Amino acid sequence: MQTPASLLLMPDISGFTEFVHTTELQHSQQIVSGLLETLIAANQLGLTVAEVEGDAVLFYREGAVPTPAQVLAQARQMFAAFHAWLTDFQRTCPCGCAACQSAGQLTLKVVAHAGPLGFTTVRAQRKPFGEAVIVLHRLLKNDVPSHEYLLLTDDLLGGQCATAEAWAGARRRTAHYAGLGRVGYLHVPLRPAGAPAAPPAAFSWRGLWHGLGLRLWGGSRAT
Repeated sequence: MQTPASLLLMPDISGFTEFVHTTELQHSQQIVSGLLETLIAANQLGLTVAEVEGDAVLFYREGAVPTPAQVLAQARQMFAAFHAWLTDFQRTCPCGCAACQSAGQLTLKVVAHAGPLGFTTVRAQRKPFGEAVIVLHRLLKNDVPSHEYLLLTDDLLGGQCATAEAWAGARRRTAHYAGLGRVGYLHVPLRPAGAPAAPPAAFSWRGLWHGLGLRLWGGSRAT
């Protein structure tokens, strides 16, 4: 019996390595934690969190693959939420340390793939397993000349053409990976040229900040 395809989706913070390397550990940790929590809260497709991988979150949806348009909408929601959190943070943060002052340089890319998944259980935690997971992680290293994009593999696209206005700027590429062979994909910008990221209406990013318990200045933040 053939295993049905599942969705794998991974938002990954661009600029993370340099940010952590050049800034104060405590504040950079708290900022990245807030951003990862924000990405998890922006989940609109009923995705399951498999694990947090430092600067990324591995999501999956078992046995069901949303349409490419739904995946694009999810990626743009995450991108908007990510930058709204940063905007609110920078507007209200009084700290002058390198981490707090340079957080706005962080941005987001999202990689999405579809394929059959197995699962392994480690210490009661169920995790996706198989070639599709390897492909997803390999695709985080690619030749896309940008740090703000959604990448969708041909296996996810399923032959569907991206011709709608929402897919403006989309480009096709092919990668070759040892042991995996050719992987075709489409990448599309998450931030339209010249357009600033904005928070969704009627959502309090300040409230999310408080909910995360970020204490950047040694105590509870005054309101």
